[in-house]
Amino acid sequence: MLFRSLCSVALGEVGGLGGLNDGLAAQDPVLTGLIPPDLALGVSLWIFAFFLGGLGVAGQPQVVSRVMTLGTDAERKQAMIWFFVWQTPFILIMLVIGWASRVVFTQDGFDAELGLPTLAMEVLDPFWVGLILASIFAATMSTADSQVLACTAAVTDDIRPEWSQDHATTKKVTLVVAAFATAISLGGLYVP
Repeated sequence: MLFRSLCSVALGEVGGLGGLNDGLAAQDPVLTGLIPPDLALGVSLWIFAFFLGGLGVAGQPQVVSRVMTLGTDAERKQAMIWFFVWQTPFILIMLVIGWASRVVFTQDGFDAELGLPTLAMEVLDPFWVGLILASIFAATMSTADSQVLACTAAVTDDIRPEWSQDHATTKKVTLVVAAFATAISLGGLYVP
């Protein structure tokens, strides 16, 4: 609902769908086409790439670990339905927000990865900006948590299976994995 509101405000900022289309066409007419021109391997492979991208989500550890906790096939089917019911409109809303960001922020050197929070800061009240930033950080932390747990499971179940039933050792491995991931993150801040 929050991102739907940002999408509505962003569309209003660029003049609706017509203004969005005109703004994108002014930057590059290719941006308003449904299919990119000059596809080296054809349209069918381009469409197939979207299908493979969707399958790639299912193989990510933070997603697989959630599916593995479900007990029955009926629960897995219900989870799949909920995933697509919520994910499909969310992706479309994020796509429109990304296009609107491209129209609003045309200056050179703008970091496209910051389009969502920057657009929120430009068009929303501070309370709503805080909610959007909190949702971004929550998603990041959820993914990081799942990655740490997946790495811990890889060590305790695959590399050293004898550690898997010892909860004290498992906690130590989790702390070591979390510290290692934190060190990599902090190192990435200082390595160009």
